[in-house]
Amino acid sequence: MYDKDEIKQNITIEQMIDIVEALGASTPIVRSEILMIENICHNLPGESRGHKLYYYDNTKLFRCYTDCGEYFDVFELVIKTRKIQENEDWEMFKAIIWVADFLGIAPKLKEFDDMDADAFQFLKEIKALENKISKFSQKREQELKIFDDTILNNMSLIPAGSWLREGITIDTMKKYGIKYYLSEDKIVIPHRDINGNLIGIRGRTMIKEESEMFGKYMPLKIGDTMYNHPLSFALYGLYENQDNIRKAKKVFIFEGEKSVLLYDSYFGSSSNIAVACCGSSISSFQIDLLYSLGVEEAIIAFDKEFEELNSKEHKRNIKALMKLKDKFMNRMKVSFLYDSKNNMLELKDSPIDKGKDTFLTMFKNRVII
Repeated sequence: MYDKDEIKQNITIEQMIDIVEALGASTPIVRSEILMIENICHNLPGESRGHKLYYYDNTKLFRCYTDCGEYFDVFELVIKTRKIQENEDWEMFKAIIWVADFLGIAPKLKEFDDMDADAFQFLKEIKALENKISKFSQKREQELKIFDDTILNNMSLIPAGSWLREGITIDTMKKYGIKYYLSEDKIVIPHRDINGNLIGIRGRTMIKEESEMFGKYMPLKIGDTMYNHPLSFALYGLYENQDNIRKAKKVFIFEGEKSVLLYDSYFGSSSNIAVACCGSSISSFQIDLLYSLGVEEAIIAFDKEFEELNSKEHKRNIKALMKLKDKFMNRMKVSFLYDSKNNMLELKDSPIDKGKDTFLTMFKNRVII
């Protein structure tokens, strides 16, 4: 069986971001341990007028500050979104299965011979829901809004000076369509699905005050159009690098887009096997994308999340990475670029931020699970 409370209490804030994006919300605004989310609890995706659905990580509860006006957990949010988006009345156990499947959590079932009637019926329900959950994920992919590429023609071709200084070349910026939005002082990062369709545009603000208030990366808004998309239903760089990944049967998974661009600049476009999940968690859908390309080894190259070995943050980080590994469910080998001696990276550094030599050293010494 699934332990409902255990699942809820172990959901990290990064995983919750993935969940609400999978349910149709754009990237939430993060305030310490609070997420500010579009009101998908009573609005269709894209129709919310604000971020009035709050998630409090300390209590693991949502609070809607508009129409709902109540507290509820992640399972109740799934039920609400199924009703508003599909007009389906899901029972609680279906919502639990959906969340568990999304997080890659296997049910704790009794031995078959010792299974009572209720447990056996529950197992049948799980099997029956597998196709429905799979179809839901496929439908979410199909429902990703495709934007008109011509909007990018209005953007400046002026290269981002700060990124040039960090080692990202002009050729790489051109390959990925990196531009600059002068009126808002933002680096423009187009996101595409595996077929090359424009499904979103993220902006990296260069304004310090805005960065501190809303975060460095946000969906770009031009006029009345918000160019957002659920980040957990795509991988940045997959469209551009899918042929290389198929040939190598390996993939580097970074957190941010900039790391994919640095990899391209260091090793060349013909050797780039990097993607970014745009967060610190990987969704089941993203794993499916990689599996469909024949990937045999996923190399996780996430940002450093601790300053001292054996600290609370260090132990929490190891636990989070082990949970991440479990989501792959032995479909491919999983390895990690990890600063195990605490002498390669600084806090929040990507493994590629310290240059090509440091990255290659970490790759050579990667931890294979």
